[in-house]
Amino acid sequence: HEDYYFGLEDVLSPEQWSMIYEATPSATAPQRESIDSLTSAEQVVAAQTASPLPMIPAIVLTHGGAFPFPAGFPAAAIEQLWTTAQQDLAALIPGTPLIVTPASSHYIQLDRPDLVIAAIYDVVEAVRDPSTWATPIASPPTR
Repeated sequence: HEDYYFGLEDVLSPEQWSMIYEATPSATAPQRESIDSLTSAEQVVAAQTASPLPMIPAIVLTHGGAFPFPAGFPAAAIEQLWTTAQQDLAALIPGTPLIVTPASSHYIQLDRPDLVIAAIYDVVEAVRDPSTWATPIASPPTR
């Protein structure tokens, strides 16, 4: 969620930001694509303004387990930003459930592939048969 990255800019020191987003990987680290997170977030905001999400079935899955932040990082503030951003993401389309997976890290697809597969099946079924899609949820479920 774009607000997460804007919020990180406020809670991380310049050194912490650089450690995460500007660090040069070591020769032994897996290669990863770099991204300008703030520019990307600005592009998402512009795209949402130009064309809001349609009313389609969706499910937001989020980690509930501890994220391994480096020592000295404001973990509680970062987690609060993440939680708020995930709630906002689910709220973009009324009726979108937010499922918190307590024992999962950020990589839910690795920790709980069963849950990811079930969510995909639920969304596909809802597209095929809209009557299967539940009404808005009052509070996020935990699985």
